[in-house]
Amino acid sequence: MPSESEMMADLAAADASGDTELAQHIAGQIKAAMTPPAPAAPQHGRWAQAAHGMAQSFPVAGGIAGGTLGSAGGPFGMVAGAGLLAAAGKSLQHSVDTALGYENPSMAEVAADAAKTGAVDAATTGAGGMLMSILAKGGKMLAGPLSKAGTAIGRRVLTGGTTPLSARKQIPPEVIDEAFAQGAFKPGGTTQSASDALNAARQRVGSQDAQLLATMEAQGIAGPDANALAKQLEAEAAQKAARSLGSPEPGMFQGAAQELRTKPVDAQGRLSLGAAEDMKRTLQFEAQKEYDKIARQFTPTGEAKKALASRMRQAVEDEIAAQSAAAPDEAAQFVPLKQQFGRIAQAANIAEEGASRASRRSPVSLTDMMAATAGYGHGGGLKGAGALLASKLARTYGPSTATWALKGTAQGLEGMSPELPWEVGARMGAATGPQMETPSLTALLEELRRRRAMSPALAQGE
Repeated sequence: MPSESEMMADLAAADASGDTELAQHIAGQIKAAMTPPAPAAPQHGRWAQAAHGMAQSFPVAGGIAGGTLGSAGGPFGMVAGAGLLAAAGKSLQHSVDTALGYENPSMAEVAADAAKTGAVDAATTGAGGMLMSILAKGGKMLAGPLSKAGTAIGRRVLTGGTTPLSARKQIPPEVIDEAFAQGAFKPGGTTQSASDALNAARQRVGSQDAQLLATMEAQGIAGPDANALAKQLEAEAAQKAARSLGSPEPGMFQGAAQELRTKPVDAQGRLSLGAAEDMKRTLQFEAQKEYDKIARQFTPTGEAKKALASRMRQAVEDEIAAQSAAAPDEAAQFVPLKQQFGRIAQAANIAEEGASRASRRSPVSLTDMMAATAGYGHGGGLKGAGALLASKLARTYGPSTATWALKGTAQGLEGMSPELPWEVGARMGAATGPQMETPSLTALLEELRRRRAMSPALAQGE
C-alpha cells in the first residue's frame, strides 16, 4: 500500500490533470488510512453473560413485587408501588450492566430511563388490574351457559349418542358434573372410554367406602339395633296396610322385619356395620331390577324395595352419627363419600348401557351417509370418502371433546375472582393486620356495675 506522502502526490497530480473521479478515489483512500481503527468489543465470560441476562428481569420483578406489596393501600398504593420498584429495578439493571462493561451511561440517562420505566409499569399495572376484573366478571356470566351446554352434550356421551324411549331417564346435572370430575370426558373420548373411567372410579371410591366402614367398625361403631329396627318396620307396615289395598309394601316391610330378627347380632343386639351396609346394597340392587324402562318408573315392588333400602340407609347413618365420638374423622367423611359413590354409580350404569347400545349400532350412520353423498356431489369419490370419515370422527369423538372443553372452560371462568387486585390486597391486609377488639355492650355494662359496687375512693384511684 502506498504511503501517505505518495497518495498526496497522486492526489495533486490527479487534481492538476482535471481527473475528478480519480482525485475523489485517492482522497477516499487517504481518509480511510487516517481514520483510527474501532476499539475491539469487550469479551464477556459465561458468568458475566448470565448476570447480564438476569439484570434484564429486575424491572419486571420490581414492578410485580411493588404492585403486590402496595395493593394493600388500594389502587394508588398498587400503582405507586409497581412504578417505584420497577424504576428501582431499572436503575439496578444499569448498575450491573455498567459494572460488567456492557454500557457506560451518564447519571442523567439512568435517571431518565428509570423514570420512563416506572411510569410505563405503573400505567400498565393499573390498566391491567381493571382489565382482569372486567374479564373475570364477564367470564362468570359465561360460565353458567357453557356448563349447561356441556351438561347437555355430556348426557349424550353417557347414553351412547342417542336417547331412545327406553333410555329417556333424566340424568341430574350433579351426576354429569361428577362424571366430569372423574375424567369421563376427555379429548378424543367415547362412550366406552367414559364407561371405563367411571367403572374405575366406582371401584376406587367403593374401596374407600369399604375401608372407611371397616375402620369405623374396628374403632367400636356398631350397626343398628336389629330388634328396634324390626319394630320400626312392623309399625310402618301396619300404617301402610291401613292406608292401602293390594300394595306389596306392607307385606314386604313385615317380611323384612321378621328376617332382621334372624340375623347375627352382637351382645347388645346390634347388627355389624358392614352387614347392615350389605343389606342396604342388596335391597338397592334388587330394586334396580324392578325399573320399567318403557314406563320410566319403578314397579310397586321396586318402590317397596327402594323404601326398605332407604330405611336401612337412614338407620346406618343415624348409628354412625350417634357413635361418631368413637371415630369423628371417619364419621364426618361417611355421608359425603356415600353421596359421591351414588353419583358415580349412577353415571357408570348409564354409561355401560350407552356403550352397549353404541356397539350394536351400524358403524356408518345415516348422518355419515348424507355427508358422503354431499361430498361426492361436490368433488367425486375422494371427497365423498373424506366427508364420510370426517362425519364419523366428529360423531364418535366430538361430543366427549366438546363436553370436556365446555365444562373445563366454565370451571376455569367460575374460579376467576372478580375483585380488583388492590381490593384483594386490602382484604388480605385487613385480615392479617392487627385487629382492635371492640368491647361489647354487655362487657361495658358489667364494667359499670363493677365500678358502682366499689368505693368512690378506689374507683377514682383506678
